[in-house]
Amino acid sequence: MIKQRDKYKKFIFTDISKEKKDDFPVIIGETYGIDKNSCMLHYHDCIEICYIKQGTGTYLIDGNEYSFAAGDIFVIGSNEIHLAYNDRDVIMLVVLFMPALIYNGAGYSFEMDYISTFQEARRMLFHRISPSFSHYEAILDALLEIMHENTGKNPGYELMVKAALLKMTVNIKRCFNIELKSSLHNNTKNYDFFIPVFEYIKENYSGKIKIEELARLVNMSSSNFNLVFKKSTGSTPTEYINKFRIVKASQMLLETDGKIIDIAAEAGFLSLPHFISCFKKYTGKLPKDFRSIREYIN
Repeated sequence: MIKQRDKYKKFIFTDISKEKKDDFPVIIGETYGIDKNSCMLHYHDCIEICYIKQGTGTYLIDGNEYSFAAGDIFVIGSNEIHLAYNDRDVIMLVVLFMPALIYNGAGYSFEMDYISTFQEARRMLFHRISPSFSHYEAILDALLEIMHENTGKNPGYELMVKAALLKMTVNIKRCFNIELKSSLHNNTKNYDFFIPVFEYIKENYSGKIKIEELARLVNMSSSNFNLVFKKSTGSTPTEYINKFRIVKASQMLLETDGKIIDIAAEAGFLSLPHFISCFKKYTGKLPKDFRSIREYIN
């Protein structure tokens, strides 16, 4: 087992259901600087919107690097691997919410289009909304309204926050000028269906995981499992497993002085070339270069 360095904290996967004690699935706040956990590669089930109020820095999202400055708005979809590190004096307004808050399958069919806005943004590599973009002011106004309502917590503020989130989502869709190719098939419901699969991967990522084993956990054939899993999560089962392993490996690279070949093995990769290829795909960096991020979190 690789020995950890105490100076680095482990990243804790964002789970809004555990963060919040009530049934309001939103986390809202301001961050001053970028904490150590956010400097480590991670992903979560919720959608994240970040408004850069002050400062400069860098985002790495699914292997694509973006410099940022005051005024930029970032859209990070569920299960997108990302990290951030600051160059100077960063203050962010951050909103995290579960996709089901926008559409939970119980409304009208026209609402289904808007939950896929964030999936489409990911496909288009459109993570950064600059002040020059169309509908920028409307998006920013909605974010500031969310912050205002959450701070005041007047009666009914939860509904006002949800209304502002809906307004923001519509304007993001307009900003991206998306032509949807297909409608959403209740992905939120399917996502919950795969919870036993996610838990199994979390507990067994360091060993060999067979797709047939995962399919049996939800009583599906392997072929049907592959199809429905991809529609529900945006990743194939193999991609999801590799992402999870890369997240764990990135933590070990920052937290330990272990050899890269040992970290690859502990994260579940059978060969070093495959590990390096996957790491480069999802982070945009080689493992040895990724360790240079340590200087930003000391």
